[in-house]
Amino acid sequence: MGVAFIPVYVNCLGVESFGLVGVFTLILAALGPLEAFASPLLAREMARLRGGAHDANSIRTLLRSVEIFCACFLGLAVLVFWSATPWLADWWLNANQLPKETVIHALVAMGMVAVLKVFENIYRSCLSGLQMQVALNGALIVVATLRGAGAAVLVAWVSPDIRSFFLWNACVSIFSVGTFAYLVYFILPKNSKRAAFSWVSLISVSRFSGGMALLFLLAFGIGQTDKLVLTKMLTLEEFGFYALASAIAGILSLLAGPIVQVFGPKMNEMIASGGSGLAQIYHQGSKMVSVSAGSAGILIIFFPEAILDVWIGNGSTVKESAPFLRILAAGNLLNAMMHMPGALMFAHGWTSLALKANFLAVGAIIPCMIWGVINYGPKGAAFAWLFLNAGYILFVIHFMHKKLLLEEKIRWYLYDTLVPLLAGIVAAIILRQFLKPLDFYFGKVLWLFAVAFFIFCSCAAAAILIVPKKSHLITRNNPN
Repeated sequence: MGVAFIPVYVNCLGVESFGLVGVFTLILAALGPLEAFASPLLAREMARLRGGAHDANSIRTLLRSVEIFCACFLGLAVLVFWSATPWLADWWLNANQLPKETVIHALVAMGMVAVLKVFENIYRSCLSGLQMQVALNGALIVVATLRGAGAAVLVAWVSPDIRSFFLWNACVSIFSVGTFAYLVYFILPKNSKRAAFSWVSLISVSRFSGGMALLFLLAFGIGQTDKLVLTKMLTLEEFGFYALASAIAGILSLLAGPIVQVFGPKMNEMIASGGSGLAQIYHQGSKMVSVSAGSAGILIIFFPEAILDVWIGNGSTVKESAPFLRILAAGNLLNAMMHMPGALMFAHGWTSLALKANFLAVGAIIPCMIWGVINYGPKGAAFAWLFLNAGYILFVIHFMHKKLLLEEKIRWYLYDTLVPLLAGIVAAIILRQFLKPLDFYFGKVLWLFAVAFFIFCSCAAAAILIVPKKSHLITRNNPN
């Protein structure tokens, strides 16, 4: 839903206003370290509750402590951000058509939505950790429909104003936070003692949560440097084209995320209870990511102009966004491949490898990205993102498998990742060469669906049919 209505937002609000939606992703990413302190921690501990590591009192105390800590931190962050909105609107964002007052109001509404999104994601991570995917997905369907379709109706027929867009999102976020919080407290085991804030509870998990927060702080520096630099160097309209390409490429994370939401908590539970079969779960999840995100990524990489033409329908927007989309999609595809290995590391409470990798990446990629943007514009930023994720695939996976699932590295590289992706790439090359789109709109839509279907089937067939003869199930559960 969040992606499907982007054409409505772009056509009704304009590319410059959509650039503010790209700025909103920056604000969300800036709060990422706090969310990283809370969400992965609670997802892990809720899964450990199912494995017998918590009782009703300890898990409710931990949840309440996290809630109060985040509320205090976010309250301070909101005051700082709101006081800085005039400076951001006047000095940082280069708006040509939008009045300064409109930009300031939009920024204020963004801050409110961002705070609510942090709490929404905290409660969603709890439901994911409790492995209540059916209840979580049911609530997500309602919330996503209200947020995406409701905003589209609002800007198309009621108020084509970016401020209305963010105010609607704020109202939906209030509803979603209440819904997810109710579900979490309803599902948690009942306890006669009222939960209260506890420093002891927070300190007991501080090593893991602190590592995750630092990890996401570094990830913000790596993943958002391009947008920070581009929002200053480009006009808001020019940044809107890049933000559009980035939003479409972000579909790949949306496809990989739900798979990790299912398999990650299961790996947590298996490790906490000492169960076997961890390698099998890991490879199943990795193959599913390769098939779902991989087939979509290959489609975007090989057919960006066709996708934008069918989806947006604006010739100038297609021309401006397509070059960035192909490169960003390749980088996001490699990033999506890292989701399951990352879930495996975090299930073991092991954050040091990711921290070391991100420290090195910050030192290398940020100067390279700034240099690339200065010399080559948005394409330089997109290529830097691609090279960064290629480095993660080559090096982080290698060193991770020296401690976890020792003999599964070749199987992950070859059978879980390379084979499905190569099958999809071959299918895309053949289809691009021999299957030409029709000239009318619905013909283009049907052609694009046919191409997507064949690429998906190729990836899935390769993942299912080409398997290793022997599976090694060796793991080391306590890496240093």
